[in-house]
Amino acid sequence: MLTVLALENNHFTGNLRHNICRNGALERVIVGGNHFRGPIPKCLRNCPNLVRISLEGNNMRGTISEAFGIYLNLTFLDISDNNFFGEIASNWGKCPKLSTLNVSMNNITRSIPLEIGNLSTLNEFDLSLNHIVGKIPKEFGKLNSLTKLILRGNQLIGHLPSEIGSLTKLEFLNLSTNRFSSLIPESLGNLLKLHYLDLSKYQFIQELPKELGKLVQLSELELSHNFLGREIPSQICSMECCNSQGLLSILSFKRKFDYVEIIRAINDFDAKYCIGSGRHGSVYRAELPSKEFLAVKKFNSPLPSDQIADQKEFFAEIEALTKIRHRNIVKFYGFCSHARHSILIYEYLKRGSLATNLSNDAAAEELDISSKNVLLDLEHKAHVSDFGIAKFLKPDSSNWSALVGTYRYVAPGNWITLWLLVVS
Repeated sequence: MLTVLALENNHFTGNLRHNICRNGALERVIVGGNHFRGPIPKCLRNCPNLVRISLEGNNMRGTISEAFGIYLNLTFLDISDNNFFGEIASNWGKCPKLSTLNVSMNNITRSIPLEIGNLSTLNEFDLSLNHIVGKIPKEFGKLNSLTKLILRGNQLIGHLPSEIGSLTKLEFLNLSTNRFSSLIPESLGNLLKLHYLDLSKYQFIQELPKELGKLVQLSELELSHNFLGREIPSQICSMECCNSQGLLSILSFKRKFDYVEIIRAINDFDAKYCIGSGRHGSVYRAELPSKEFLAVKKFNSPLPSDQIADQKEFFAEIEALTKIRHRNIVKFYGFCSHARHSILIYEYLKRGSLATNLSNDAAAEELDISSKNVLLDLEHKAHVSDFGIAKFLKPDSSNWSALVGTYRYVAPGNWITLWLLVVS
């Protein structure tokens, strides 16, 4: 009497036999990672002792609407990465021991049945990359055991229910690429165990709720491609890594760059890509496969005694960059704080620094310029005027021995001949 059918990760083809559960004794069907085709055998619907169903990674097709029955002992159901269609059956909400439900990468349609909210033992729920429509049921707030929820790549609409904030065990939440058009609920700040949050490619508007700053375990926050505006709340900017392997990143709302791609572009901070160094770190030039260029500022690896000060310096720069809005400020795309390194990601300006441009063969004059000498036009473009005469006097003139110009300004060329006497 067959109780376990385990054929996973082979090259089997054809259909699953229609009588694999002929005697109703089958407990485990594990056939993922093959090339099976055809529908789900009808006999599985009348196989009451099933504990595990693994059909993922095949070429199976057909409707799932009535393919499964009610299983009192079922703990695991994975039919992902196939060509199934139909709708999620309400019967699945009547499997009291179900802990993993993965239906991702199929052609499932219709809405999520309210009965799913009855799965009090559900740990992982993945409906990603289907054609699910409608709203997220408020009944999701009853999934008290849920640690991973992935609904990305569907056509969900309406409000993101505040009841999701009741899922206090949730660690991974990906709702990206849907059609929500509302505010991000403040209740997400209650998910204190959350370490990954992806709300990208929505139509969220207005601003980020400051309550997200309470997510002390959060290691990755993705909010790109929305209509969010205003300032990033300081509560988010001041978030710190809570463990040695922590990663915290917020990428630009309008652009998205891949972290691994960036590190690969500079060959894990190879010196040949370094374009400048300073007291706190070095800057690297990264060319992405898309032919885009980025400037990557890597903070120096701190000594244990300097770690707190270094982190303060890092996050202080982030906070300043998220508040400044001016066309002459280099664009800030994102940051990453990790046990190995902390980096800031900026736009790359190909002309280099002013110092580099002034150090070429072209002559440069050291002028007596103060903020009062810089005039602004109607477009706030700067124009220098009233240069003074500190540098334009000829060396053989009668004034050569005298220093002239603005008080407290000394042309650099005169430093070597000037002695200062400080009188207390």
